[in-house]
Amino acid sequence: MTIEVTIDLDKIYVGEDGQTAGDQVLAMAASQLLEQLGRDEALSNLRAKASNIRDEMIRERFAPLLETALDAAVQRTDAFGQTKGEPTTFREVVVEQIQKFLTEKRYDNRVGHTSQRTAVQEFIEESVDRVVKRELTAEITEAREQVAAAVRDQGAAVIQETIARLAAKP
Repeated sequence: MTIEVTIDLDKIYVGEDGQTAGDQVLAMAASQLLEQLGRDEALSNLRAKASNIRDEMIRERFAPLLETALDAAVQRTDAFGQTKGEPTTFREVVVEQIQKFLTEKRYDNRVGHTSQRTAVQEFIEESVDRVVKRELTAEITEAREQVAAAVRDQGAAVIQETIARLAAKP
């Protein structure tokens, strides 16, 4: 007696989106194949070259557009859209905003007042704090362990000495 079962994966639907079991098997196979190919060094070199070519093409096409946009006239307005001052270039607006960011003290919404430092000063301080904490954490931990060991050793010696004195007294 022979029983033969045939399963047509294209007729078995897995979800409401119309995806069949065959679609899922194909997607999984493609995913595994791409994963194996992704490990291949030649493919990663090819990807890097393709990325470099793409980046260069973007630069070539958009550099002139960016220059044109930066040199275009811009009319400043107030919060209500009313013109304010003379027209200027977008490049001048960008430079002005960068200078403002680098030199003005910032308003801190968390505490409700203006900070005493500029954004750059805050960035530098936070970066130094992160580096110092990362670099010194191991050394501080080691120093604490050494101090704890020294205290334990001296404490043990004091306890032994006290016990010896108490034992010597009648």
